[in-house]
Amino acid sequence: MKFALPLILLISACAQMKGHVTKGSSKEAKVQMDSADVVWSDLEKLEDDDTETHALVDTVASNDQITAAEGGDPDQAEEVEESKSQRPFLKKIKTKRVKFWVNYFTEKQRDRFQRFLNNGMMYRPIIEKILDEEGLPRELFFVGLIESGYYLGAHSHASAVGPWQFIRGTAHRYGLVMNRDLDERRDIFKATQAAAQYFKDLHNIFSSWELALAAYNSGEYGVIRRITKYKTRDYYQLSRNKQIPAETINYVPKVLAAMYVVENAEKYGFKLPKENARFWQKTKTIVAPKGANLTTLGKRLRLSPTLLVKLNPELRGKRTPRAFPGSYQLRIPADKHTAWMETLVAEEPQVSPRVKELEVLRDRVLHPERHVAAVAKMTPKKIAPRVHRVKRGETLSLIAARNNMTLKQIALMNDMTVKSKIRIGQIIKLHKDDEVKVRTAASKRVVKVQTSPLVYKLQRGETLTDVARWFNTSVEALKSANKITKGSQLHVGHKVKIPETRRGTYTVRPGDYLIKIAQKFGLNQTALMKLNNLKRQSLYAGQRLVVNLE
Repeated sequence: MKFALPLILLISACAQMKGHVTKGSSKEAKVQMDSADVVWSDLEKLEDDDTETHALVDTVASNDQITAAEGGDPDQAEEVEESKSQRPFLKKIKTKRVKFWVNYFTEKQRDRFQRFLNNGMMYRPIIEKILDEEGLPRELFFVGLIESGYYLGAHSHASAVGPWQFIRGTAHRYGLVMNRDLDERRDIFKATQAAAQYFKDLHNIFSSWELALAAYNSGEYGVIRRITKYKTRDYYQLSRNKQIPAETINYVPKVLAAMYVVENAEKYGFKLPKENARFWQKTKTIVAPKGANLTTLGKRLRLSPTLLVKLNPELRGKRTPRAFPGSYQLRIPADKHTAWMETLVAEEPQVSPRVKELEVLRDRVLHPERHVAAVAKMTPKKIAPRVHRVKRGETLSLIAARNNMTLKQIALMNDMTVKSKIRIGQIIKLHKDDEVKVRTAASKRVVKVQTSPLVYKLQRGETLTDVARWFNTSVEALKSANKITKGSQLHVGHKVKIPETRRGTYTVRPGDYLIKIAQKFGLNQTALMKLNNLKRQSLYAGQRLVVNLE
């Protein structure tokens, strides 16, 4: 019975995993990092060959093979080095099995391992930045190196896709979009954010990075069944007794071997390229029209369509997705001027007159005030209409000019920014200058200040340690602020006051994304999501978020 309680906790934690989803969004995809200038044509020349990217994962070694090559017990530990990291990762256990894979990477698969390093170093700064933000060990970078060699288009025999090799079910669970137009498993930013959430969930379940990686390789429920059946939570004992799949037995040793080889790259004659990382550090994203051809966008941006394809590997064709929740973000070089995008209106499908008529009738039922305003009192002098329905080819600038208003005034009257996109058929409110001035001060206000501190409700499986990490404080400070003593009982839904904070409400603006808002208010992204009970990272203009104003 001593395993009954751990099993219940493990299964309960698994059930909660569905709630931890993400959307590219750590929107780290939108964060521009400083770096030296780059030659973008060099990125176009990089090889896309992603064949045999699973050679390092798929290859297994039996005990007999390792004994023949290295001698002795394959899993007999020779020495153990305690991790000096603040976020301890795998125990650096030196076994014959680890040594076998070190030799495999440095001799038999030397060329492939060097190609994997070339790819991996291109993305390493991005990956480590996301792992840091999520409070995860940077060494998780080596998992992706073994999984795919960081070929973004890597595709396994089990239909796992992308640098982190997500199958469709897991990818969907962690908020990645997959349809006929795009596959976000191929986007290094979005996929890494999803992988970080998955790693975090696995570690919360098993409290062991060895078991977490075993679950990443073979599935969490399979590992749970074996823990229950064989009554041990020791990964190495499960390996020695061949109680987990052969691929999983070799998985953690491969990661340890890859770490060791890279740490001693000079000793083994490997080169660790750094210059390629600049490509992705010098990019940004812009709102692009849906269903737009990359060749057309390339001409407008004066960029090669090939470069746009390279920078946006999630796109399955040479066009932006035709259907996408919210605005679609296209990745381009950070130094590109994109003023032409400010007034661009996406093409919309033609609608029959009958459908238009029904839309007008529906609008009159739902928003009668709009139509009352349209027939407001008239004077002998011809004046601008109170509302305007957008026609094909019109922009905010054009509508403002025709009605003797500035772009800023018309944007404020309609709760937009000057860069907001408008659509055909959209209703635009029009007012005279004096009316605009009255509302200007109120329109600029996007943060509602409150004096009360942030309060977080504990969810199943969470501890004060988790809350302290998310809100950048200490367990002791939480206990003191909430008068929690040694014998106090914490339960699901328990309200924890976060000391030295001041609660506020932030109204999301067009173009905002989660990581940007989190950084603006000094919050961990996970804390911001949990504070607002967000299941996905996607936001919409006008959405209100609880934030910290300190």
